[in-house]
Amino acid sequence: GENVLSKTIVPEISTDSVIIYSVVSAATTLIILDVFVTENDSDFISTSTRASTGNKIKTFIRNFAVNEYRNAVSDELKVEQKKLKDIEDDIKDLEKDNEQMEKKIKILLMKWLMCYLY
Repeated sequence: GENVLSKTIVPEISTDSVIIYSVVSAATTLIILDVFVTENDSDFISTSTRASTGNKIKTFIRNFAVNEYRNAVSDELKVEQKKLKDIEDDIKDLEKDNEQMEKKIKILLMKWLMCYLY
């Protein structure tokens, strides 16, 4: 989707207000974030026109993307850890059931042997 932050002060970029246009699109295995920053609706800031501010923008966007990626991976990890815990609980339950079945088999075998022997 497209987003516009109008006349926003981003201290990591500038003490002046900026307008940030962003477009997020998804590809097969990645997400693409295009960002355009301007102070006056028409002259976009780049490293070739304003090196210092352009580099600050690049750093800000990179940090934002890394943090969002970490958050997404952390969320995925929590989901997978929950699945693992559920599977481990299932295994414990099955092991307990198996143990009980083995005890029942031993008891039935003893009863059968006692009947057969007498």
